[in-house]
Amino acid sequence: MIHTDHAALRAALDEGTGLCTVVGIDGSFSRRVGAQMAASRAGVAQVIAGSLADVCLERQLAGDLAGLAPGAEPLLQRYGRGSPIIDFRLPCGGGLDILLDPAPDRDALAQAVQALDARQPASLPLPVPEDAPAHLLRARPYIPRSR
Repeated sequence: MIHTDHAALRAALDEGTGLCTVVGIDGSFSRRVGAQMAASRAGVAQVIAGSLADVCLERQLAGDLAGLAPGAEPLLQRYGRGSPIIDFRLPCGGGLDILLDPAPDRDALAQAVQALDARQPASLPLPVPEDAPAHLLRARPYIPRSR
């Protein structure tokens, strides 16, 4: 699913677009750690690019991201097993730690996109809170798409 993550990275360059990244998985899940989705924070919350699982999770994330106050810090949120959000469960029964970044570092995004365009590997530092569990992803690596 490299192409959907690259699309989310590119879409997040636009002001008013947030980035959601799976930084941890507890149990089974259809995507891997590092999967990303970009969503609009302006007007109606909507997924712009990328995919994390199913429409249900993506709508939940887009709504949660849009609900963050302007200028809010990134939020590390648990979904599924072990989550305080009792009205939302994942069909696989697992748990996800997802970083919701309402205003990702556009310069870091641009550098990653530039490296990928030059067919070089790239990495995006993720603003995971320092007190978060050590096993969570703290930098999202990317590899260029094959031709």
